Amino acid sequence: MAQRRFFVQARRDDAAGIFVVAQSDIRGLHIEAATREEFETVLRDIGPELIIANHMRGPLTGEIADLIPTIVWQDPCKPGQPYPEEDDETC
Repeated sequence: MAQRRFFVQARRDDAAGIFVVAQSDIRGLHIEAATREEFETVLRDIGPELIIANHMRGPLTGEIADLIPTIVWQDPCKPGQPYPEEDDETC
């Protein structure tokens, strides 16, 4: 697997009242969630499966570190910071 880090940026669609994927390196990723916590839960559940299905080809050989992808997501409520703080409800 050439790419090990996958970036996902979420945004809040105020008109619809949901959080959606604004940008993503993960092919096929589409999330609509009522809360950012739900968005992150869905991302953590389906993100790795989509990476395996859409980005990994052939036999899995090589160093274990090269086989484990990293998903970095940017919280729409904290631009410039990839992870939300647990107790922050600013969004």
